Amino acid sequence: MLVVGTIVVLAGLMNVVSYLRSPDFGLRRWTRKWGIQHYVAFAHAEAAGIRIRPVDHPAMGKLRRLAVIRSTALPVVLIVAAVVLLIREPPWWLSSLVLWGILLWQFSPHLMIGQIMRGRRSGRADAAARGAGYTMLGWSSLFVGVATIWWSVRLCDAGAGLWQWAIQLISGIALLAAAGLATSTAKRSLATGTPARFGLNATRDDILFLRSFNDDAMRFRAPNPNVGILGIFDGFTVRFEELLAFLVSSESPLIAIGKPGEPLPERGAVRTYVSDDEWQSAVEESAKRVDSIVLVAGVTDGLKWELTHLRKWGLAQKATVLLPPVDESQAWNRLHRVLGQLGIGFDEVEREKETGSWLGVLLRTVTAIGVDEEGQPCFYVSDRRDWISFGATILMSQQIVRGEMMPPEHGSIAEFIGLQVRDSVLTPIASSTVDPLALDGLDDTARRAVTHAVELAAAGDAEGMAAEHLLVALLAENHAATAALESLNVDMIALRSAADELVRDMPDR
Repeated sequence: MLVVGTIVVLAGLMNVVSYLRSPDFGLRRWTRKWGIQHYVAFAHAEAAGIRIRPVDHPAMGKLRRLAVIRSTALPVVLIVAAVVLLIREPPWWLSSLVLWGILLWQFSPHLMIGQIMRGRRSGRADAAARGAGYTMLGWSSLFVGVATIWWSVRLCDAGAGLWQWAIQLISGIALLAAAGLATSTAKRSLATGTPARFGLNATRDDILFLRSFNDDAMRFRAPNPNVGILGIFDGFTVRFEELLAFLVSSESPLIAIGKPGEPLPERGAVRTYVSDDEWQSAVEESAKRVDSIVLVAGVTDGLKWELTHLRKWGLAQKATVLLPPVDESQAWNRLHRVLGQLGIGFDEVEREKETGSWLGVLLRTVTAIGVDEEGQPCFYVSDRRDWISFGATILMSQQIVRGEMMPPEHGSIAEFIGLQVRDSVLTPIASSTVDPLALDGLDDTARRAVTHAVELAAAGDAEGMAAEHLLVALLAENHAATAALESLNVDMIALRSAADELVRDMPDR
């Protein structure tokens, strides 16, 4: 039991450190501090003519809870199985085989076997053979690792010294890591036989993925679909590209140009390798054939060329520029480059970002930038920048770009709190002598009511909005709430009138 407890503590510490270091943690603390103000920032942005597309939805909270439950359920099952086996005391090989079977399922062995068989049938025997070899190596390392850890458990129960069972435990964990690496290499080897899907081979069902090669190694805190429960030993991190490919896998594959000279293609987008003289024409041909384009905001000049030519080719409306999950300083640098390419000034934004004014709040919550049918930049925003938020962003953007979903009505949030919406092009409106975000004096009850009201406004729930009118109007008895609402230019007379009307129509309330 001491060994099991040691594994649990080590895994827990690694995940706590991983979470505290994630960009989402810092942003989440920041948005909690400001509360409703990030929603109010969206309203003021709309009033200034900026297109806002909030991706937050009540169902996202449920998805986050389910993700946590699922991430913890499998380790719990594994621990329970280990405890039962310790109590029953079957032969070591049988215990190891049971635990190995639980872990092996995380690698989706049926899918890998299917990939190997398809590779052989399609004439890609070399790729299939390499994939099969690495697969067997990975599965063997997994079994030996499980058996080694189980042997350390038995040594500990038998009263062996610390170093005896600790060395066995460390060796077992290293073998599990080797199993994950070998399995990943197997999947990458099998991907070398995937037919090209770029240039003339691209179809409208594909999603063109453009990024800097420097960002290929970028990792993100999220469940890793390729290693399952073993991700607990690396803090549940996954390459950002792999996560995007997984999120859109049910709809369309990502297609991308592969990095020249890499021995094996990375997991994620389907890669095609072209020469330096051909990549620009290949990107143009692919961009014209696909229905959707996803770019990752980088720090190289490649993004400048891509955005410039997408606009030149009249394809900018197909594009969504994702602001990747990096720390705030790096995110600010990347956002600076994107805004510059879209013709948006940045100097005053830099001065405003720490003041709490609406534009500084808005730009902190951006997950992606798109272009609407009028050619205006539109900002996908969320109060978090975790993998659920990016998933919601990529799915919403793809549905809008493909015409499967109408974008949120421009100005709905601003109009709800009584702001006049200007239908104008986006200009660098960052300077403001009066800070409109004055809700930090509200008590918790008032803050929750106003927050819920603005969320309902964004969701377009007319009945809910009417009910929240009553709640907000009732806050007029609270002097701090009244002052805050009036500073936001909320028409309190209209709210009180709506409240009186609701009271007359629903006397039982």
